[in-house]
Amino acid sequence: MAKRKLSRWSDVKPGDIISFKYNPKRKGELSKPHTILVLNPRFPAKLKDNTKTFHLIGIKLGEGKDIRAPLTSGLVSQLERMGNFEITNLIDGLVKLQINKSFVVNEHVGVKQNVYNAIITGLIRKQYRTYDYKLAKTAAVYFEPFKNIGMPKSVFEDFPIQLKNEIYTTSGDVWRRTDGKWAGKNGKGSIQAYEFKNQAELWANDIVPKSSQVKEPKQAKKPKQPTKPKQPTKPKQTEKPSSLRFFDKLIEKNKGDK
Repeated sequence: MAKRKLSRWSDVKPGDIISFKYNPKRKGELSKPHTILVLNPRFPAKLKDNTKTFHLIGIKLGEGKDIRAPLTSGLVSQLERMGNFEITNLIDGLVKLQINKSFVVNEHVGVKQNVYNAIITGLIRKQYRTYDYKLAKTAAVYFEPFKNIGMPKSVFEDFPIQLKNEIYTTSGDVWRRTDGKWAGKNGKGSIQAYEFKNQAELWANDIVPKSSQVKEPKQAKKPKQPTKPKQPTKPKQTEKPSSLRFFDKLIEKNKGDK
């Protein structure tokens, strides 16, 4: 089972997939972990005695120790009538349903009332649940990774190629991303990206790289350019003494007189 990400109740929004322990105060029952896809984080409601309260409303995906959810292709296709599934945190493997804004009152109240009549039918209606928000928030809340909720592969068909490739990598894998960074997946299934390959390799082997372990790959030395052979220097012409130059001129003059 992939590691869940601890969060705060104030960060829970419509479309998030969360888990929390919940005890409805029934005698002899212990708190059990519930996994739901949130529709209404804090829906204002009135009890029979007109007491104002808040309800946490969602689609129940699992209960008990085995929180693997029955998120079948049929259920996914119905949920996608409200929006599209998107990866919100690749490193922790978190996915949420990005609900169409026209269906939502705000991030706290959640989905509009008229959405239920139009969309909440069939499988969704069977798994529709309401929780006492004040009681639920007494327990810790976690965001559930897609691997823990049995997300079918069809959900990821429209994701970018890089995300699709990284979803199906295994622990110990190291690869280079399209942005040039190196990524690795450790034994817990967590992905981290680094500047250098040896950093990603350490992470993939469950070692958090330290600054002293980071080495920039050595650049290959450029081969030396061959030096051009030296051109032979022309011998310097030595000038004759002035006396010899005088006799040379005299000889040339005599030749011309003949």
